[in-house]
Amino acid sequence: MGILIIILFLLAVVVILSIPSGLTYLLYRYLRKKGEKPKKIGLALFVLTTALMVYIGIDSAMKGFGFGPEYETEIISQDIGGKLICESVYIADHHSWQYNIDYKYVNQIGDTLDFGDGGYYGREWNKDEQIRQFNDWLILKTGAWHGSDRINLRNNKTDKAITYDIDSRFIESQELWEKQNINSLLNYCCAESFVKTIKDNQIIVDYKYRIKENEPDEYGKRQIIFEIDEKSGDLKMKKITNANHG
Repeated sequence: MGILIIILFLLAVVVILSIPSGLTYLLYRYLRKKGEKPKKIGLALFVLTTALMVYIGIDSAMKGFGFGPEYETEIISQDIGGKLICESVYIADHHSWQYNIDYKYVNQIGDTLDFGDGGYYGREWNKDEQIRQFNDWLILKTGAWHGSDRINLRNNKTDKAITYDIDSRFIESQELWEKQNINSLLNYCCAESFVKTIKDNQIIVDYKYRIKENEPDEYGKRQIIFEIDEKSGDLKMKKITNANHG
């Protein structure tokens, strides 16, 4: 099936790129009946258009018809001072796309800190990440695997770095979640867990999870508050709030 899709796509590209050349060829055939000068103009238009379409076709093929990889460096000024340097690689196929990003933070005095990585899978990267600060901890929210976010922590004093993928497995392995016996189907598609707010040491997450085997549109929803331990950097669930089913 994948090969068939690629073949059909290539055929569609060939047809689309052939249209301008075909039209200018018809124009050439018309103009050649009008005399030598119009004939030369028509021929020149046909040759130039054909050459341009060939160039576009070869260039698109070399670039994977827009599927990547495409490399980009984005520099984001930070509210806490300094700048976040983001080295991204964009990759796409016929089914989805993704951005893989490496982060470096250049602080106010010019020191460069490795801030880990992240990724946006099947969703756009808005290039708007802001590092938050809680005492000695720097906090960066980025994307993780499909339908989830990631928290990268770095301690200013100790250089300790920690990464938390805020996905369904991380959430449902927390002691507070297990104690509440919430009905959820952990291995069923398609849970979503996105960081809504970061304030001081609190991280607020909106979590949507499957609740019925045979009803794919039935989800439970919770808003969850995590807190960062000031000394260790451990991220622990502190509160779960009900939300409407949807």
